[in-house]
Formats: sequence, structure tokens, C-alpha cells
Amino acid sequence: MATILLIGPDPETREVLKLRFEVDGHNVLAALGREDALPIAKAKKPQLALIDMIDYIPDEIGETQSMTKELNKMGISSVLLLPRGLLRSAKEVCNLCDSHDSAEKTELSKANLIIRKPYDLNVLTQEVYQIINIPKKSSTSRRYLRQQS
Repeated sequence: MATILLIGPDPETREVLKLRFEVDGHNVLAALGREDALPIAKAKKPQLALIDMIDYIPDEIGETQSMTKELNKMGISSVLLLPRGLLRSAKEVCNLCDSHDSAEKTELSKANLIIRKPYDLNVLTQEVYQIINIPKKSSTSRRYLRQQS
């Protein structure tokens, strides 16, 4: 069982993601933003932080980089969920993501993965599990989620 920290201002997204990971037996923590997330991360030591960027402005992208750096120092992997069109250039993406192709990468300030919205919930889940080394789950949780809707 892993502990996953969901960070983002949208309560509906947090609830859907929380349900998805809890169905698979994981402990899920939630935070609205950086101010809430870092103290929770220090106290609870999650394996992964899932950061939902809804409509961040450039200054807040820098804040997200700072947060991923702090999370990485604590040994916590991070995944960014980005709205389509937030980052327009490959350089902006390389500055946020741990890209092996980026000559200027700084390990501590990079997210492990960036996923653009809209995303497939099953693909997102499997990507998260791959980062934190959890074997693929059976389709039990998918059946459960369909029955709940």
C-alpha cells in the first residue's frame, strides 16, 4: 500500500483521484496548494505527489518547480497534471519534467512525469504505479468504479 498526496484546488478532481487510488487500497492525502502540501509531505512522507495545475500563471509555474524541488529533496516523486496549452514550448516542458534529453536539467527541480489533460484515468493510474513500483492492478477497481456511477 502506497501513500499518495493529491495537490490541487479542484475538489472534484481530487475526489475522483482519491476514490481511484483508495479502491486499489492506497492511502490518499489531499492539499489545496504548496502551503498545505509541504507540511503534509514532511509529516506523512508519501511516495508520490500528484500535482493538478488548473490554470496556473507563469509565476505559479515557478512555485510548482520550487515545490517539486522540495518534494524531491524529501524523496517524494511527483507527477504534474497540466491543462492543454499551459506550456507551449518544449523548453518549458523540459524545465518542469525530468527529461533525459535536457542538457540543462537540474535533478532536484524536476517532476518525474507530466500528463496533459484530458487524460485517461487508467493510463494515469498505471503511470503513477510504475513510478512508485507497484505492480499493475487487475480490472477489479475499474469494475467497482463503473458500478458506483
